[in-house]
Amino acid sequence: MRSLPARVGVACARRPKRTLLLAALALALIVPGILRITVVGDLHRLIPQRSEASTGLALSLEGLTRSDAVYGLIEGPADRDLLLESGEQLCSALEAQDLIESARFRPAEGIPDVDPLLLFDVADVHAEGALAERFSPEGAEARARFIREVLTGPTSGDARAWLLSDPYGLLQLLGERIGRGVQRMDSEEQAFLSPDGEALLLVIRPAYSGVGPDFHEPLYQQLRAAVDAVLTEHPRGAELTVGFTGSFLHTREIARATQEDATMLSTASILAVLLLYLVFYRSLLSLGLVLGLLPMSAVLTLGFGGYAIGELNPMAAGFAAVLFGLGIDPAIHLISRYREARLTLVPLLAAEEALDGVAPAVMMSGLTTSAALFTMAVFDPKAMGQMGVLSGVGVLLNNALMLTVLPALWMVLGERLTADAGVGVGLARGLARFVHRARVGVLVGAALLVTVVLATWKPLDFDASMDAFQPETLEPVRVDRALEARFGEERGKLLVLARGRDEQAVLEVNDAWNRQLEELQKRGEVRGFESLAVLRPADKTARARRVRLGESLDVSGAAQRLGDALTAQGFRADAFAPALDRLASVGTVRDVDRSVERKEREARERRERAEAEAEGVPWTPSWTDWFDAKHKADVDGDIRIVTRVFPAAGRSAADAAELLRSEAPATMAGVEVYVTGLPLVEDENAAKFAHNLGWLLGMAVVALFLVLFTHYRRLRPTLIGLLPLAMALLLFMGLHASLGIQLTVFALASLPLLIGVGIDDHLFMLDRYLEGGTPGRLDDAMAGAGRAILVTTLTTLAAFGVLSLSRFPALASLGQAVIISLVLVFVASLLWMPALLSRYMPGPDAPGSE
Repeated sequence: MRSLPARVGVACARRPKRTLLLAALALALIVPGILRITVVGDLHRLIPQRSEASTGLALSLEGLTRSDAVYGLIEGPADRDLLLESGEQLCSALEAQDLIESARFRPAEGIPDVDPLLLFDVADVHAEGALAERFSPEGAEARARFIREVLTGPTSGDARAWLLSDPYGLLQLLGERIGRGVQRMDSEEQAFLSPDGEALLLVIRPAYSGVGPDFHEPLYQQLRAAVDAVLTEHPRGAELTVGFTGSFLHTREIARATQEDATMLSTASILAVLLLYLVFYRSLLSLGLVLGLLPMSAVLTLGFGGYAIGELNPMAAGFAAVLFGLGIDPAIHLISRYREARLTLVPLLAAEEALDGVAPAVMMSGLTTSAALFTMAVFDPKAMGQMGVLSGVGVLLNNALMLTVLPALWMVLGERLTADAGVGVGLARGLARFVHRARVGVLVGAALLVTVVLATWKPLDFDASMDAFQPETLEPVRVDRALEARFGEERGKLLVLARGRDEQAVLEVNDAWNRQLEELQKRGEVRGFESLAVLRPADKTARARRVRLGESLDVSGAAQRLGDALTAQGFRADAFAPALDRLASVGTVRDVDRSVERKEREARERRERAEAEAEGVPWTPSWTDWFDAKHKADVDGDIRIVTRVFPAAGRSAADAAELLRSEAPATMAGVEVYVTGLPLVEDENAAKFAHNLGWLLGMAVVALFLVLFTHYRRLRPTLIGLLPLAMALLLFMGLHASLGIQLTVFALASLPLLIGVGIDDHLFMLDRYLEGGTPGRLDDAMAGAGRAILVTTLTTLAAFGVLSLSRFPALASLGQAVIISLVLVFVASLLWMPALLSRYMPGPDAPGSE
């Protein structure tokens, strides 16, 4: 009795024009879905929010990684004077470029535009001590003498204005306070100078904010032009190297590397597939069928993705490689069987014979392969989940096309699609004879291999690092690594995220964490931290601090003392009266509520920015924008503030996180706090992989057993089809365990491919061997299905194996794992399974058969 998939295929072959018309209609209906697709590259969308750490990291990444700042790193000999001098020259050269707004390596630069009284909002213990010394009678007299020396000598108008508005020099103390709160600061030079004195960090602000890739290339060219000019003119320029990093540079370099890799890898893959197919099947026309239907499957899958999902993450783009690697298998088996039948039959009868023989295996293999791919959505619903769903749907659509459109095309092509040339048939029959003779040795060798692997099994080493997304050879990645090495292992930092709808409440919680972290740093529990509280305390915190300092430092008396000292130096008191009157008000009723002033300033800045953007002119950002962007974000009214914490030397990220949670200050209603960080999420993912992998593999084996038993309804062929594939899975894991090869998430992504290709090959081989309901000749099965398995394995290896040449570690890891997987599957389907068939289900050509 003809199976359902075979009946469908035969019906399509008998009505080819109607079939092709319906296929064209389906394509026309599905293609608009592609226009609905939006590729979203935000990293936070790739992180499954299943714990405090992963949820906190996803929330932190959303909105806090969009800074437009560029970071430059000057490296050279341990000569601070050389680095600072070259830094000054490079900053001047950069600011002369029309696409660069500013370049600084001292965080306090730009402070002259800031209200000096901000110091009272953010003063720490060191600032309080400096203020007490400066406000003393001796300090006031010394300050008055300094002002006289400056103003009676040659000086600029800006310097005069500065002294009149800030006679006590509070901005200098504010700059020192900021320097103590910003990581990567050298306390002596007040600059981003590395502890070993061999590197200087520049913070560079582009002239335009939020621009696209058309701006990136000219901006990078101007960065390099400034560097080349400075290093060429400097007498010691040859001793220095300069590199850049930042979000735009990562985007530019990764896009460029991706394009180059895609061109190289796809070209190599296509050429290898073409060559292999032509060597074995000698037919450009049949190759055209394969290369035409696979892209059609991809288009249909994308249309489904547009209608059903809409927003796709970058990992989803990998579905095409999986689809092409798996989708070519049923095409080769069907075309191979059809062209073999054409040796003796007319096209329609040949199509019926091919469909009767192969269609059930095509349907069953599509169901099992798609099920294996769908498990990726359960295993990793965020990053790999979309790729798994799209790949699974793509396999089902592809197999449907192969069972409907392909037979219709056979009829349209008619005699033009020639019979099989039979290349490799003799080799396949020779392999069958070898298996018959050596079946016991093959099975014993397989058993010994499994025994050795189990005996040398070591705990699996899981690697969930995110570094694999970025090649180490790219400039921004190299600079990031240099920053970590020069300024401390920032990769191991933790994050404390406070979020809520009330900005002041979130700021108050952040201030409480700032105080707690200061205490932990004094005790040596943390190496350091970087908090927004350095510049943005809550209004309540600032008011309380100003009131306390106003009383404890006798600020009003200090203003009076400096006024008297200036009069004694011969100055008119009224010239300094506005600044001294404001100083005298610190902590008084006139001063304690500065929130209205702050809100007015922020509203003015928003208006100025909106006007600049509307007129298309550059917007000059606040000097603190680079710091704010690293710590605070407003995501649709949800205020998120991040504090970066650097664990003490020798303390693991997990231990540091536990410490922070145990020492956490009380929070406020409506404010949530998360202790998170990339190391915590990576460790969590590795633990989840280790916990789930055994369960998933076990479920896969059970599912494969049910599928095979449902298909064959007999235990013996079911076990013969299952055991070699189960051994391949065991050996894949065992080789990684025994040889100490790290299992990355990308290597694990090859497991669905191993299961998918494996079940395909085993089903096609078994179906051909048991085609008449009883065991047939092994050499016939090997010459038909075995030869097709060889070709599909080689073409899949060509499609995926070249990924191991990629400069992206993620793709290289996937490529290497696929090579191991396909080799194991090939051996299982063409050596171990035939040996089991020869021994336990012998056919007419088996030794001892009559």
